[in-house]
Amino acid sequence: MSWRYFTRGECPICWGLRRDCRQSLETLLVHCRYREANPPDWEEVRPDALGFMMWRQISTRASYNKSNPGAAWKELQRINKQNKRCKEAHRGDNGLSSAQLDLEIRKVLEQLSLSVADRERLRSRFSVITDNIEEQDRLIAESGCKSVSQWQKLHSPVNDRLPGVKEGGRSLLVRGDGILCPIANGQGKYIGWQVRLNNPTDGQKYVWLAGERKRANRPTSHLSSGELPIALYLPQTFHRNNIIGLAEGIGFKPQIAANRLGIPFIGASGGNFASSEKLLKEYLDFLGCNKNSQIVLFADAGAVNNRSVVHVYKKTIDLLESWGYTVKIAWWGQISKEAGDIDEIPTEKLEKIEYISFKEFLSFGSEEIYDRSFPLVRSDRLKPEEEAKWFKGTIDRTITEQQRILTIAQKKAICASENSDARDGENKKKRWPKINGSNAVKLRETHRLSYKIDHRIHEPRLPDLTDLIPWKGILNLKSAKDTGKSYQVRKMIDTAKQEGKKIISITPRIALGREQAVRWSINWIDDNGYTYWVEIEEELTQESHRQKDFVSEDKVTFISAKVKKKVAKKTTNIHEAEALGVCWDSLYKLFQSSWYNALVIVDEAEAGVKHLLTSSTLKGKRSMILSGLEDKIPECLGNGGMLVLADADLSDLPIDYFKSF
Repeated sequence: MSWRYFTRGECPICWGLRRDCRQSLETLLVHCRYREANPPDWEEVRPDALGFMMWRQISTRASYNKSNPGAAWKELQRINKQNKRCKEAHRGDNGLSSAQLDLEIRKVLEQLSLSVADRERLRSRFSVITDNIEEQDRLIAESGCKSVSQWQKLHSPVNDRLPGVKEGGRSLLVRGDGILCPIANGQGKYIGWQVRLNNPTDGQKYVWLAGERKRANRPTSHLSSGELPIALYLPQTFHRNNIIGLAEGIGFKPQIAANRLGIPFIGASGGNFASSEKLLKEYLDFLGCNKNSQIVLFADAGAVNNRSVVHVYKKTIDLLESWGYTVKIAWWGQISKEAGDIDEIPTEKLEKIEYISFKEFLSFGSEEIYDRSFPLVRSDRLKPEEEAKWFKGTIDRTITEQQRILTIAQKKAICASENSDARDGENKKKRWPKINGSNAVKLRETHRLSYKIDHRIHEPRLPDLTDLIPWKGILNLKSAKDTGKSYQVRKMIDTAKQEGKKIISITPRIALGREQAVRWSINWIDDNGYTYWVEIEEELTQESHRQKDFVSEDKVTFISAKVKKKVAKKTTNIHEAEALGVCWDSLYKLFQSSWYNALVIVDEAEAGVKHLLTSSTLKGKRSMILSGLEDKIPECLGNGGMLVLADADLSDLPIDYFKSF
């Protein structure tokens, strides 16, 4: 059986909460370990041999045909394209219109300047157009480029929905020093920006800006259409008509090429024009292109021997030709990097540029780059038998890799059991029993939440739960990591403080408890109390007279005086604390205080109950804490209080335990 492995966030069941999800290319079943998923249009089938739950899409339930598994593959491709379009449709929704985007970018650029080193660097780039420094500075100012430093601070705040602006709008999320390159359309409005890093650590020189990963609906550089911005540069003087140039990059390269050749240039990061199909079509219509217009792709030096770059070029050319345009490749012998790009070659080479077809361009590449395993090669399409052979080879490699992964998973899935037949002092051999369906079900039932869910939320982060909380009884909060559980608990604590409730937070680890005490503005039990000053009276004795005698001892007269001074004292009365954090080992200290109408928070409930029942540190006081809980939990819940059990993997075990009180 062949498989498709999901990348981060692609699984339609858990949407990236698990990283080991996969889908069968024959049955279209999705295998996912996330136990509490409830995705729309999907239904559970049964657990597989490895403990994964198999899910089937309801709308495509009847599309699978055992006699024709290829139909299932085509249906899967259709579903994946549809999901990709839906994802791209919502990817660029940062809440800013095109006018607001241009306005906010200009606000940032007004607060920045261009350093001397960066200005000299740009002058050297623009020197291929003119040697006049004033003209070079004019072109630099026209580009709008400014210098930025790592985590650049802003004097005046801007809208934090702008990509690359930190929440609050007072700094930029730039990981290193560089040049900020705004992207303009044909009307001179900025639609995005990139940063050219001076010292890239991972080889990526140009970086798109985006918001913090932790933010809900994280703002990215994508436009409202879901596409990345591409740039349009018009020359100062038009030398040729009905010719439009395409070049990689959105900054200096297309701007320099437009002014050198006197034709409009469209620039795209990495040459990915086909990924911004709508914006590319909009630019061509703005330039008045028709079927008589010729579009020239100015390939980078060395691109002809780079298979991935050629693949990007092929997608762009196929898109433009489907619109009825004629596409040529500009060629000046740029087989290797030493030949230089269009913004680097000397002026005398511009007159020797040839315009060739894509097939002629491929003929200059090395033969081993374009083998039959890559279906983009010198012929536009592979023959049917060659295409079938290539597809079979890909599936065979996938099956081999799957077998290797399954072998490793089988060894790690269950602990080894000892061979009961070992005798006469022989070493007991370990065997790895195969996981069958019944074992998988038992394992899944042990760690699942079977209680009825009152509120199920399908969002990346938890929304405001204030209106959903009944503020009495037991609140079970199960949500994945990094979804905002601690933030919601903080809001509960703030509300409870306003209502005068006593707050008790119980954690299994001291380090976690101290961190939460700072984040939730409560007192940790070891740090509880406050310092106050008291005035005391102290009697001081000092020497008033000394008489030196050579025969007898020295005669010294002393005088005493009373002095008043202030000293600091600290109270540690934990029973009077309004908000207190404590670990399970010190919980018995709070049994003398009142839990009437209290908010009790048990974070990491699974680990907490395990620590309470099995930890060796509680060996001498476990019975005292258990008996105290039997009195204090009913005292809290029976008098208008609330118990919060929060955990990313919350199961029936801690809920049943606290309900037993």
